[in-house]
Amino acid sequence: MFEALQTSLHYQFKDGEVLRLALSHKSHANEGRKKGVTKEDFVRLHNERLEFLGDSVLGLVITDFLSERFAHADEGKLSKMRSALVKEETLAAVARSISLGDFILLGKGEESTQGRAKDSILASSYEAVLGAIYLDGGLPAVFETVRQHFQPFLDDKSLLELQQDTKTLLQEFCQARFRQSPTYKVVSEEGPDHEKLFEVMAAMGETKRYGKGRNKKEAEQSAARFLLEGLRAEKATNV
Repeated sequence: MFEALQTSLHYQFKDGEVLRLALSHKSHANEGRKKGVTKEDFVRLHNERLEFLGDSVLGLVITDFLSERFAHADEGKLSKMRSALVKEETLAAVARSISLGDFILLGKGEESTQGRAKDSILASSYEAVLGAIYLDGGLPAVFETVRQHFQPFLDDKSLLELQQDTKTLLQEFCQARFRQSPTYKVVSEEGPDHEKLFEVMAAMGETKRYGKGRNKKEAEQSAARFLLEGLRAEKATNV
């Protein structure tokens, strides 16, 4: 069950059902809810309890990594770095790196509004998966999974960037290289008013990238991140 995902997680589950539960979004569970299922029973049919557990486990693991990696940093600096690593945007990026969205079980409503692309769903599902790994294999298994997934973010430069605003970083890059500012344009809005999904295009000259989010600011940040990655790749190629 979910073999490709388990490979990306660097962990093989002994109990495949706990992984399935971790991937079961509330919208999916609600559509399959049967008559007579109480509220108390329903909470065990979706991944929010595992998300709650995974959030705590992730915080512990990241704190341990940072304490070891930055032995001389004070509590304030460590807190800022931890916040940057466990924020929704970072967790969604990690989730995308292992194609977690391909495996999330969604209801038809979330599916139709491109729920697999939402940072909120990706981040919460990743935490739920970590909670499942903790239950199935214990804390050492979570340490290994998180170590593999967060290694690219643990160097000084990456941590500094995570603590900064992505749009600001893109602005600085474009001014330094092109003496121009990037532009942003909302290209689509989907879903009901209380649960809209925005898509924004960020452009610098002919280079364009797209990002999605629950509001314009979130979508702009996402698009800025992808555009900055693209422009850096172009610069590296042209060197």
